[in-house]
Amino acid sequence: DHRIGNICLGELKEIKHNIRLGRRNNQNFVNIPIHTLKQMITYKAELVGIKVHGVDEAYTSKCSSLDLEAIKKHKKYIGKRIRRGLFNGSNYLLNADVNGALNILRKVIGDDFIQNLSDRGCWFQPVRIRDLFQTSYKQVLIKSVNII
Repeated sequence: DHRIGNICLGELKEIKHNIRLGRRNNQNFVNIPIHTLKQMITYKAELVGIKVHGVDEAYTSKCSSLDLEAIKKHKKYIGKRIRRGLFNGSNYLLNADVNGALNILRKVIGDDFIQNLSDRGCWFQPVRIRDLFQTSYKQVLIKSVNII
């Protein structure tokens, strides 16, 4: 019905080890049953025929997804996160979570996905965004992907 065939879940190894969020926050966070949540998502997905992929998330937020940078450790990366939630690539600004999600997707299905989207009509579109740290609006160029 919704054409969902795959779910990518991060392999969150040792996510809760050596966490120092403060006494109260540690108590709240460390009790989240992540493994149980992953098991339930996998169980429910398999009931309706959806495949679940476990993906190592290493370096997915540091590498530039739209520049097709290899997802591995580099001495110098093409892009970087310039502030909370904003990734600066070679010639674009992109939400940092979207960049990480695209890199996780690249690990599962390969780089051809990004290249196909680019061939079908990746385009730059000026978008007004509200900067949370300032009161004025800024005009920025954001590379948008036309998925439809």
